[in-house]
Formats: sequence, C-alpha cells, structure tokens
Amino acid sequence: MSRPQVSIDRLTPRRTNAEPRESMNCKSCRKRKIKCNRLRPSCEACKVFQCPCIYDAVPKKRGPKTDVLEALLKRVDGLEKRLQDENHPISPASSSSPVKALEMASLSQVNFHPPPPPHQFPPPVVQHPPPPPTQNHLPETMLDTYFARLHGKPFFILDETVTRQRYQRGQLPSFLSMAIYALTLRYNGPSPQPQGLDYARQARRMVDIDRPSTEGLQTLLLLSQTFFAYGHGKRAYMTLTNAVAMVLALDLYREVPSQSLPATERETRRRLFWTVYVMDRFLTCGSKRPCLIADHSIVLRLPATDSETGEFFNPVGPNIQYGDVRRKGSGGAALLVDITRILGVTHRYLAAGGVKGDSHFPWHSLSNLSKIRQELDIWAAGTQDLFASIEALFGHPESTLLLLSKLIYHLIHCLLYRPFLPIDLVELRGTGQHQSWQIEATTLCFSHANAIAELAELARHAPRVEWPDLVAYCVCTAGTVHVHGVHYHGREGEVFASSADFLGREMQQLAWLRQHWSGVHHQREMLQTLSACHADLVRTLAARPVRFAPVFHLEDFFDRYPGLVVDAGHVRMADVDEPVSFERPDFSDNRLMYHGLPSLPQTTRSNSIGFQPSQQTSAWPDLGLPDAGLPGFSPSGVAGSPGAFLAESSFAGAPTPPAHHQPQPQYATFPFEASVGTTALTPDEQSQSGSAAGGATTDTSEKDPFLSLLEQLAENEHSQGGPSELDFFLGERLDEGQTEAV
Repeated sequence: MSRPQVSIDRLTPRRTNAEPRESMNCKSCRKRKIKCNRLRPSCEACKVFQCPCIYDAVPKKRGPKTDVLEALLKRVDGLEKRLQDENHPISPASSSSPVKALEMASLSQVNFHPPPPPHQFPPPVVQHPPPPPTQNHLPETMLDTYFARLHGKPFFILDETVTRQRYQRGQLPSFLSMAIYALTLRYNGPSPQPQGLDYARQARRMVDIDRPSTEGLQTLLLLSQTFFAYGHGKRAYMTLTNAVAMVLALDLYREVPSQSLPATERETRRRLFWTVYVMDRFLTCGSKRPCLIADHSIVLRLPATDSETGEFFNPVGPNIQYGDVRRKGSGGAALLVDITRILGVTHRYLAAGGVKGDSHFPWHSLSNLSKIRQELDIWAAGTQDLFASIEALFGHPESTLLLLSKLIYHLIHCLLYRPFLPIDLVELRGTGQHQSWQIEATTLCFSHANAIAELAELARHAPRVEWPDLVAYCVCTAGTVHVHGVHYHGREGEVFASSADFLGREMQQLAWLRQHWSGVHHQREMLQTLSACHADLVRTLAARPVRFAPVFHLEDFFDRYPGLVVDAGHVRMADVDEPVSFERPDFSDNRLMYHGLPSLPQTTRSNSIGFQPSQQTSAWPDLGLPDAGLPGFSPSGVAGSPGAFLAESSFAGAPTPPAHHQPQPQYATFPFEASVGTTALTPDEQSQSGSAAGGATTDTSEKDPFLSLLEQLAENEHSQGGPSELDFFLGERLDEGQTEAV
C-alpha cells in the first residue's frame, strides 16, 4: 500500500517577522532580570509594566582568557628584552615599535585590568674590572725570589725549569703570575704589604674552579699561603678546599700509566699532590675539623730523590724503614710526608677524644697512643743520620724540610702527652702503675717542648732556613707545656726548671713570626690567656684541702680550664681584622704572662733570616754548641735539649724503673741509655720490661687510676699521723650528708 504524496503547497508557510529587534536586552528587563523580546520601540514586558523601554547596552567582544593574556605579555617582555640585548633599545613612547603596536592593539580590543608586574631582581651592576696584567708585569726578580726562598721550603708547587721556560716564552698565565707576585711581595719589606692582598684577591677571581687544571691548582696553593700570610685564615682554608677538590678531579692521588706522561710531568703531579696533602694536615692541625684527604684513598709514590723513584705510599705506615739500604738516601720531602701522616693520625686520635675515646688505657701496648708512639720511634730510627748533629741539620741543602720534620716529631709528642700534665707535682706521688707512667709522660712532654723552643731559637741564626707557618703552632704548643712548668717546684737541673725562660723565648718567637705570617697572631694571644688562666687554676687548687685534679677523664687538654673557650687550631676560621675571642666568665684582665716572669730584652729582626747570596751560604756562624753527636746538656742545664735530642740516643724512650726501685719518684729524669740501632720502647713496654727484670709480680692488666688512688689513700690512712688525705677528699661529701640529715 503506497503512501499518498503530500504536496509542498500543503506545508504551513514559515511566518516571517519583519519587526526590528535589538541585539541587547533593554534596561528595564536587565534590571528585573527577565526575558526580553527586544522589540522596537517597546518590548512586551515594558508594555505590560507600562514603563519606558530604553536600549542603552553596547555589545562588546569577549577578550582572551587570563592564561592566554599572561602568555602574550611574557612574549612581549621577551621580545623587548631581546631587542635591548642587541643594543637596539626601543623607546616606550615610540608608536612605530611593532611590539608597542601589538600591545596597544590588544589593549584596545580587550577591556581588562592587567595583573601587577611580578617582582623581579634588579638588573646586575656590570662592573668592568681593570684588564688583567700579562706576565710581563711579573718582574723576573720576583721569580728568582720565589725559587730562592719559597720553592721546596717546604712546598713543591712549581717546577723551576718548566716555569722559567714558560716565563721566557710569555706563556705563563696571568693569574699564576699574580699569585707568585702576591706571595713574594712580602719579602721586599719587613711586613706583608697591602697591595699583595689585592693581587691575591684578583687572582682568586680569575681562577675558574669549574675547569680543573694544573695551573689553576698551583695558583690556589700559592693563594692559600698568601691569604694566611695576611691573616685571612678562613679564606686560606676555603681556598685549600677548592684545591683539594681540583686534586681529586685531576686524579692526582693515583699513579698514571708510565706510557701516557713523561717522567718529569709524572713527578710534578706527585709533588703537587703531596703539597696539598701536607697543607691539608697543617691547616686542620689543632682543630676538630677532619682532614680532607683520606690516607687509604692514596695510590701514589712518594716524592722522588735525585737517585731513585719514590716508593709507594703506605697508608698505615711506616714509609721510612730503619736499616733499609734503599731508604738511607731518603729526601726531605719523603720524610716530611711520613711524619705528616703520623700527625694526621694524631689529629684523628685527639679529635675522637684522646684517651677518653680509646678502648685501652694509655699505658697499654694496644692503646692508640702506644701505636702512635711506636710509629714515631720507627721514624726517628730511620732518620738518625740526618739528625746526627746541629751542623748536619742546618748544613743540609734541605734544612728547612728537615727542621720542620723534626719540629713536627717533637710536636706530636707534646700533643700526645700534654693532656696528662699534672697541675701540681703532688699528683705524681705514689708507686702505682698510672703514676709511674704519668711521671714518664710528663718528662717526655717537657723534653720535647724544650727541644722545640731551642730548635726554633737556633734556626733564627741559620741562613738556609726559612720559616713555614706551622713553626708557630709548634712553638705555641710547646708554650702550653711550659706554662705548667712555671708553677712546678723542683730541684735545679730538672727538665722543667727553665720553663720560665723557654716561655719568654716562645712569646718573642711568636711575636717575631707574626711579621711573616699574620695568621699566627691568635696563637700568641691564646698563649697569654692560657698563662693567666693556669695561674688562677693553680691558686684555686692550692686553696683546697686536697690538691688533686685527675686529668685522665678529660677529653681535651683545654678542658682542665673551666669556662675557657679558645680556638686552639693552627688556622683560625676568621680574618685578621676580626677580634680574637677568648671567652672566660671570670677572666677579663689581659695580664701579661704570669707573675715573676723575667723580662727578656727585645731583639731586633735578624738579618740572617733574610735572603742571603749564594757565596755566603758556606760561611757558617759559630753556634757555640757542644758536640751534638753525643748525649749532653744545653748551656741552660736542662735535660732533653735539642743537642741531646738530635743524637740517636734521644730516639729511645725513657725506661720506667720498677716500683720497688723508686723510694721517691724522680719527676725530671730523662736518661739517654739506649744504644744506636736498638728499637725504642713505648712507655708500656718499658714499664713491663722493668717489672719483669725486677722479678715483681705486678699485675699488668688495666686498672682505673682513680680507684688505684683511693686504694693507696686508704692504705696510708692509718700509717700517717693526723688526718689523712682520704679524710680531706671525702670530708666535703660527709659534711654535706650530715647537713642534709640534720
């Protein structure tokens, strides 16, 4: 069945509305928020409400969204910045700028309130430094002065042959030339000149630490010494940290294949690394900061001598073997590296708490102190030929290296044993194991401190010797020992009898060294403060019934001074213009030294320390010393003088007599009875061997020294008339208990 067709004429025609309409609602409908049919002249709603129909709305085009607008503004800002960078600035009032026209067109079409401009950093101030000087501004005399007075004394930073060749060819970098000039400028006057520091700062800015290079490393090492010479310890330390990072980046701590580099360049790499290694130990010495280069990470040979290549470095030591024919010709650089390694081990031992952080008592053979002492004995036995006499030491071509090595050897002994120095010699009374060991430790400490003071005094008259900065720390450490000896009362000729004289010399030496190294100023002030604090401590303990101040429980040497806060490091993390702070609640008077110190005449700066021509080096001054090859006494009559310490017999420790052979302890006994070629014994081994020889059945196991003291006081309580020391020791406690009971 088909669907009937419908004609198109039957569809309802669409009604056309020819009435005009507005594009926007009228004012009345917008106000009432109703629908408006927008008819003219009046809409239906206005007719119903019988109100005038007004069409006043103006149609507007919708603008872009906020994110689109922000992106557009960023593009405009970027275009303006690019145009300004191309040195074609566009005036903001110029209407011909395409960026300005685009911005005006956008703002004319869009009705919006732009967000406030974001906070931007102010444009950097472009500073135009003066053009860096070329190497022609470095006088050749400065280069000669560096290699005559600083090269190898004690650091090997530059290779003289290569440096002079590059200087003649004009290939020496500007920052390296400025560093050499800044470091050697202070040798042209009595004190560091200010312009040297300006050159050092400019050279530091020119070194790109992000691009490691050998020239950059050499510059940083020179600048680190320069900053310390001008008293900027913090800047010197931070410069060295950059040098250490550059050493690791250049792989200088490892040997390179022999086929890749010539022998001279390989040796230069080795000497550069060992310079950084030694400087790292020096700048952290005395502080709590850890060393930046670990011993176990080094796979490198020691510095070579004229005859043979150096041996591989042994991180656990020793590196100088006694009796080894190959090591008899060891150079001063290798000796300095090995004793500096022991100094680093000592630094870690003291930073970890010393005897408090050790698992054994210090007199035990397995204690860390005994192990360090054994390494010192091996080092001393391997260097006996170089230190046979004063003339052999100061007449050696590498006398500065040897002198510094010997001073470090004595310094380590002082650092190890000065925590056990008694405040009063009464503490050493008794025949217990810890008292006999403490007597020996006190004797050793004073003997090595005396050696430091006399060696430093003798070196001032040696024309070949320069003064490294660590000498001041050695002298200051010896001064802390002599501060104790000033208040000891003993017989004439004992090891501490001339402590006042030595302390006066050390104060003068530190004042003299400050002319060369401004960074050592705080050590002299620290020594003055320590002298006054120690005098107060002695008076305080003398006023008490029991003058006993045990030192075995102290973690640090300076803990014996309550309330004293002192920076005992060799390098103070501050600049010379910053005040030195020694905080102490009850100390504000800057008293000089202590009462009764004989005033010594102020000597002028010796010209013998200055640079001497080569023809004068053979003429030696008469030191007026006895033959140092044999054990003897110094003119001051103090045992353990450098004349005796330079002899091989001094390398052996002092044996401790058995307990039954000591009716009265000898506080200053320091015999030199060991023969040449014998291995020196540690204090523990000496005590055990002495006890075994005497047939004594003394128990060698570890025993608390404080408990031993109480036992000894209890045994002597009824043997002496009157109140015993134990009663005095416990009297305060008993009185307090009775008071509380009442």
